[in-house]
Formats: sequence, structure tokens, C-alpha cells
Amino acid sequence: MSNLLVILDVDGTLIRSTAVDDRLIAAAWADLHGHAIDTDWAAYRTSTDRGIAREILADRLNRPADDGAIAAIEQAIADRYPPDLRFEQVPGAARLLATLRGLPSVGVAIASGSFPKTARLKLGAARLFIDNIPAAFSDADDERAGIIEAASAKAAAEHAVPAFAKRVYVGDGVWDLTAARKLGIGFVGLAEGDKAARLRDAGADLILPDFADLERALEAIFTAGLRDGA
Repeated sequence: MSNLLVILDVDGTLIRSTAVDDRLIAAAWADLHGHAIDTDWAAYRTSTDRGIAREILADRLNRPADDGAIAAIEQAIADRYPPDLRFEQVPGAARLLATLRGLPSVGVAIASGSFPKTARLKLGAARLFIDNIPAAFSDADDERAGIIEAASAKAAAEHAVPAFAKRVYVGDGVWDLTAARKLGIGFVGLAEGDKAARLRDAGADLILPDFADLERALEAIFTAGLRDGA
């Protein structure tokens, strides 16, 4: 019986890619549409690549936001990643994933707001490979909560269960906390400094700087799991 599903974000949570990612996304939009985008993702209605692309195209550029236009944005961003790009893993990320995957009654999934093509490029650049982990990206849903649900469904299928009794989402942004609250599931923040302060101001109290202390990370995740549905 699988009792707990741990779902993890990618950018800023498993890998340190945010600053470079923001710059490359902005450059792709400038190249393709001549538009200087706001890289404060909290300024948009959603926090996912697909949702943000749809909002910019339809509301700010008054252009069709169909699948073809969004696919063109995804490819333009992906083309910006050089072959020799390297990202750092968040300390302890690989060990945490391996540990969770080895625990009985625990499932693991990835739920990222990135486009699938760019998410896998970034994970590869960090040498963090998730091919054996159920994953969902922004092609699953414009809303992060919907992506979490899609990843949860894939994990449940992998474990041959209708659903998990408890779920925890691990993420670095206030939008991650918002999605977890919308679904009524547990949340662990991964942040330091101002980002951690913003999460605390939004109500998060389980916040880690990284996963280097495996025991502390597991304790936070299991504590958050007990709150799911509370």
C-alpha cells in the first residue's frame, strides 16, 4: 500500500537554474516576438511556461495563443540552451530522490511548470536524470495545480493504486505554496534569504535551504505529509 506521494518542482528546487533560465526565456521572447517580458513570474495569472505564454500572446501582444504559437515559443527557448550548458544540482537533491524511491509506501513524482522540452534540457545540464520517475510539465495543464494532479495520476498508475493517502509538494516559490493549498496537500519550501522570507510571509513554515541534511529534509517532508487534508 503506497501511503505518501512526494512531488517535487524542478527549477530552484532540484536544480539551480532560475537566473540563467529567466535570461534565456526573455531572450527567446525578444527574438521571436520583439517583446520584453517581465520575468517576475508572480506578475502573471499562472506560474507555468505554457500559461504565461498564453497570457502574453493573447493579452499583451493580441496574437493567437494556439498550440502552434506556444510550441514555437517552447522551441525558441529550447534553442537558446547551448549544448555545453551546465547547472548545479541543489545540494542533496539526487540523494533525496534516490532515498525516497527506495522507501516502501512512498511514491515520488516531478511536477514542473516548465515546458517539457526545456525541463529535460535543464535536468540533463544538471546531470539529474528522471526518466524512471513519473513526471508532468506545463503541457499537462496551464495551472500548476493541474500539473501536480497529472503527476500524481502517473505516480498512482506506477504504484497500481487509485490514489495516495497523503501528498506533499516541494517547491521554491509562493506559487508552489498556492498550488499545494488549492489542492489541500502538504508543502515544503526550498529557499533561502528573500525567497524564504516571501514563503514565510505567505504562511509556509517548513522551509529548507537545500537537501544536504537528508534527515532534516525527510523529517520536513513527512511532517508536511501529516498535514495533507488537515
